[in-house]
Amino acid sequence: MINTRKNYTLFILDFLFWIFLFSFFRAVFLVYNLSELQDVPATQLILAFYHGLGLDVSMASYFIAIPFLCYLFVGFIPSVKVLRVKNIFTLVLISLVVIISVAELEIYNEWGMKMNIKAFKFLNDPKQIFETTRPVFFWGGLSVIAVLTFCLYKYVYLKFVAAQNGITKNNLFENILFILITPILLVLGIRGGVQQIPIQQSDAYFSNKNILNLAAVNSTWNLFQSVWENTGAIEGNPYHYYDLEDAKKEVARINYVEKDTTIKIIDSVKPNIVLCILEGWSADLVKSTGGYEGVTPNFEKLISEGILFNNLYASASLSDQGIGCIFTGFPAQPNNSVVAQPAKYASVPTIIKEFKKANYQTSFLFGGDLDYANIKAFLYYQGIDKVQDEAYFDAAVPRARLGIHDEYLYAKQLNELKNTAQPFFATLFTGSTHSPYDIPMGDSITWGGDEREYLNSAFYADKQMYKFIQEAKKQPWYSNTLFVFISDHSHITPHKYAFNQPEYRKIPMLFYGEVLKPEHRGTKYTKLASQIDLPVTLLKQLDFNTSPYDKWSKNLFNPYSPEFAYYEATDGFGWLRPNHSYVLVHSQNREEYLKFLSEEQKKIIEKEGKSYMQLVFEEFLNF
Repeated sequence: MINTRKNYTLFILDFLFWIFLFSFFRAVFLVYNLSELQDVPATQLILAFYHGLGLDVSMASYFIAIPFLCYLFVGFIPSVKVLRVKNIFTLVLISLVVIISVAELEIYNEWGMKMNIKAFKFLNDPKQIFETTRPVFFWGGLSVIAVLTFCLYKYVYLKFVAAQNGITKNNLFENILFILITPILLVLGIRGGVQQIPIQQSDAYFSNKNILNLAAVNSTWNLFQSVWENTGAIEGNPYHYYDLEDAKKEVARINYVEKDTTIKIIDSVKPNIVLCILEGWSADLVKSTGGYEGVTPNFEKLISEGILFNNLYASASLSDQGIGCIFTGFPAQPNNSVVAQPAKYASVPTIIKEFKKANYQTSFLFGGDLDYANIKAFLYYQGIDKVQDEAYFDAAVPRARLGIHDEYLYAKQLNELKNTAQPFFATLFTGSTHSPYDIPMGDSITWGGDEREYLNSAFYADKQMYKFIQEAKKQPWYSNTLFVFISDHSHITPHKYAFNQPEYRKIPMLFYGEVLKPEHRGTKYTKLASQIDLPVTLLKQLDFNTSPYDKWSKNLFNPYSPEFAYYEATDGFGWLRPNHSYVLVHSQNREEYLKFLSEEQKKIIEKEGKSYMQLVFEEFLNF
C-alpha cells in the first residue's frame, strides 16, 4: 500500500515515537523499583514524566536528525529504499535504547545510579559481567532485550510510524517550509530551548526522592553525556606518572599528621551555619589577604571580629568545581567536575549529608540558574531540604542578566531563615561579582583598567554583605550562628596574574559570628591552606565524623596538620608548599612558576605534586 501521508507528518510521528519510548521505559524503571515508591504520592510520579520531558525531547531531536535528511530527500523524490534505510537506522537506535534501559535496571540495583561510562570498563572483560550479574537477570535480560526490540520495532514503529513504505511527494512550498523550519526546531530541541544554558541532567531534578530524579533523567541522554564528559579518560588515568603504589605512599607521606587534635574556636555545641559562597572573589579584593585597599572595606570590618585565612588557595577555577570542593573536600580535576557528572554523586561524601545526620535543616539559595553544570542535581542528590534559585524570587524583584542582585539575595536569605527551624546549615551563593557586572549602582572605583567593572561589582557585593550581617544581628538565631565566607574560585584583577600562576589562585575565607571564642576574634590563620580544607576544619569544630574527608581535606585548627595546597591547572596542576611552587601543564610537559630553594628540593616538590595529581584523578575515575 502506498502511503498518503506527507514527509513532515511521518517526521512528527517519528519524533512522537521516541517520546513514547522514553516515557515507556521511565514507567518500567519506576515499576521495577516500586518498593522505593511506597510513600510517594501519584502526583510526584507524574511529575517525573513532566520534568523528564525536556531531556526526552533533546534525545529525540538527536535521534531524528538523520531521519530528517531521509524525509527531506523523499519529499522531493519519493523512494521506498531511502525509507527502508531510515527504518534500519531506527531499528539500531531502538536496540540501543532497549539495551541501555534494561541494563540500567540491574545497574541501579547494584550501584544506586544510572548507567554511565563506568559500564564501559566492564566491556573489556565480558566474563566479569557474567560473574557479577545475577544469572536470572543476565539471561532474562538478554531475552527481554530481544523480545522488546522486536515488538517495539515491528508492532509499534512499523505499524504506527512507518507502516506504508511509501510517501507522497510534497509541493515546492511544503518542501521549502520543511527545509527552513525543521532544522531550527531540531536545534532548539537538542539544546532544550533558547535559554542561555543548554539543557542538562539537572533540569530533570525536582525532588528530594532521588529515585524520582533518576527516573526523570533520560537514560540514553545521560549515558551519552557521561561518555562525552569522560572521553579523554576512557583509556585510563592520563596523569599516570609513577607506579600507583609508589604514588599512594608519597601522598600518604604528604598527608601524615603526627597528632589528631583540634583547637576549639567555637563556643557552641550545635551552632547554626550560614555558608556564603562568594562568586569569583580573588584575594586581591581584600586588603588583609594582600589585596587592594578600599575595594571591600566592609569585609575588613568583619575581619577585625572574625578569623581570616589569608594564605588560602582555590583548588578550582570554575563555580561547579569550587562548590564541589567546598562541599566534598575533594580536589578539583583538570577539565572535569564531580558536580557536573551525576554518575559520580553516589561515591563522594558531602558535608550536607553530615549536617542532615545531625538533624540540621539544610538549604541552598542562589540568584541565578542552578541548572548550570548540574549544580541543582548535585544538591538534590545529597538530600538537601530546600533548593532555591532565581525561579523562586518574586517577579517584581530586579534582575541582572545572570540573575538576582546580591542585595535581594541576602534579603531573601534573611526571610527564609526566619521560618527555618534551628539548627540549620544554610548556604548562599552570590552572583553580583560575575560578569557582566550589571550591578544596580554607579561606579565607586575609578581605577583598575579592564577590571574596573569587576572591582566595582566587588565594592557593591561587599556593601550588601555587610548590610546582611547587620540585619542578621537583629535575628533571634544570630547569637548561635557561625558565618563562613569563602570564594568558589578566583578571578583576574588589575595585577594581571596568569591563569596558572599561584597568585591568581589565592582567595579569602573568613569565619565570623558571636559563637567564635573571644580570644580568636580578629586573628589571622597564616599557614598555607586550601579551599578543600573547609569540610574537615568545620566538622572537627562540631565533633562530627570526618573520616570520609580525611584523605584529602585537612583540619586547619590542628597545629600538626601539614602545609600544602593543590589546584587544577590547564590540563595539569599547581602544587604549593611554603616558599615553594611547581606548576605542570601536562599536555605540553611544560613546567611553570617554579620556586625552589635548590634543585634537590625541586625534585621532591615535583614528585609530591605529580603523585597527588595522579591519585586525585585515579580516585575521580573510580567514583
